[in-house]
Amino acid sequence: MDAFGGHKVAVAGDSLADLYLMGAFGGLLHDNVVHFLSVEEAVATMQRGEVAGLMAQRSEIEGALKEHRGKYRIVEMPTPGLLISSWRPGMAVKEDARDLADAIEPITDTMIRDGSLAALFARYGLTYAPPHE
Repeated sequence: MDAFGGHKVAVAGDSLADLYLMGAFGGLLHDNVVHFLSVEEAVATMQRGEVAGLMAQRSEIEGALKEHRGKYRIVEMPTPGLLISSWRPGMAVKEDARDLADAIEPITDTMIRDGSLAALFARYGLTYAPPHE
């Protein structure tokens, strides 16, 4: 996080990265955070050199960079104070569609185990990191 001191950092508004950077270290980075409507807009601003970097989920950054991905270094950032450091892939369903959620969960678990989820990520040029249990 020290690297961001004095540099502008792009985030998609109302995202975990936004909430984290605005409040981390007692709001120390608050004035360095530049908000955008999407990760794609944040990436475009970084590509134009208007911000030093951005914070978002790896797959969002990779997807937004597309063929320019090799021109940028993407690193996993330590997030002191954030209780969860990784998330299992998931899908959202309406609250009253519990039957659909119950049907999707074992399919997702199977995709993780058999490698088809990793293959799907690869097809779109994204890095797959297995969820931590």
